[in-house]
Amino acid sequence: MVMSCDYLARESGLVRAPGGSLAELVEGLLVADPPFGADGSRPQVTEAGWLTNGQRSPAMGARQAMGGLVGWSPPVENAGYQHSLFLDVELWNGPEEKRRWSCACLAAVWQLARLGVLRRRGRDVATPERVSPVLLGP
Repeated sequence: MVMSCDYLARESGLVRAPGGSLAELVEGLLVADPPFGADGSRPQVTEAGWLTNGQRSPAMGARQAMGGLVGWSPPVENAGYQHSLFLDVELWNGPEEKRRWSCACLAAVWQLARLGVLRRRGRDVATPERVSPVLLGP
């Protein structure tokens, strides 16, 4: 049986690419979506490296302002509809000059680039290149 390889990608190629970092390009396209009633105490994704689309469950045994204990409740997705998918994902960590992008973030960047929806000034950000089957190994 002969197997073929459609794509060969390196995560590091999504961080340092000709024309600039694709991961930074995607980060710049993110739009903050704070939960209803947010007071601005949670830092922006560009400061914290964490992206969320809702509000986490309260910590078990946490106290409310008036002294009552909070029981468990499920996370709440912003604009959730019927079956909800709550997401709280780390995009990167470390200081800006030594930023380490997460695998989850780079996988999303790869999918956006592969599908051709990631653009810079209306142009493709990555150009596919043929790779010799010899380089792929047995």
